[in-house]
Amino acid sequence: MKQDKKIVLRLLDDLPDDCTLDDIQYHIHVIQKIQQGLQDIKDGNTHTQQQAEAKLAQFSIQ
Repeated sequence: MKQDKKIVLRLLDDLPDDCTLDDIQYHIHVIQKIQQGLQDIKDGNTHTQQQAEAKLAQFSIQ
């Protein structure tokens, strides 16, 4: 069985029986974002704290 399918099946088992499709969709979205973040770390697509602060400072409202 493909890994993604296993993840979704486990998610469905862990969610309460009265969950909605929106609940399921939200949890799948969160899992995808976590997986993407972990892949970014492996690929070296990260920023230092200072780089992040400098980028955020560009959007600050005075």
